[in-house]
Amino acid sequence: MFNVFRSWANRLNWKLILKSHLPAIVIFFVMSWAFMGRSLTQCSTTVIGSVGGDHLSGIIALMNNGTRPYGGFSLASSYPFGESLNQPQLATNATLMVPTWLLSKVVGPICSWNIMVLAGYMLSALSMYAFILWLLKRRSVAIFAALAVAFTPYHYYKTHGHLSYIHSELFVLILWSFLALWRRPTRK
Repeated sequence: MFNVFRSWANRLNWKLILKSHLPAIVIFFVMSWAFMGRSLTQCSTTVIGSVGGDHLSGIIALMNNGTRPYGGFSLASSYPFGESLNQPQLATNATLMVPTWLLSKVVGPICSWNIMVLAGYMLSALSMYAFILWLLKRRSVAIFAALAVAFTPYHYYKTHGHLSYIHSELFVLILWSFLALWRRPTRK
């Protein structure tokens, strides 16, 4: 499987792809910067959102769980009683908390949180841009659709503490794969 991906990636003309899509990437980055404000320019000291509240529990869990990326007990949420972070409904959150935890070992917990928020904006925008460009072959419509998906008020509101709500690129990729399979069904 890895060899199939490698041969596919080697066939792509990365310079041409970057050159032709660079304006869209810059637009998405500037919009992300506008949404994130100081939390991007002062990455180590400023977290996106307001002061206090349960939205900081993820960052505090990163600070307190130094040896593991997931689980444990936190007093940062459900105060004054705290809550166990080993609950089954939090299992899907591990897909985002593990990379955030690994990144926090390099740049610190606050900056890693902000980088994951930036990644959520960028990946959501880029996935929708690529999907609509594949579907309609119109760059202007693809840029508009990407901006409409990634920079909704809902995403901005959820950047204050819920990483899993920001990363909507998975939904776009699932829809894209469904339409690709529908257009060209196979027996496999």
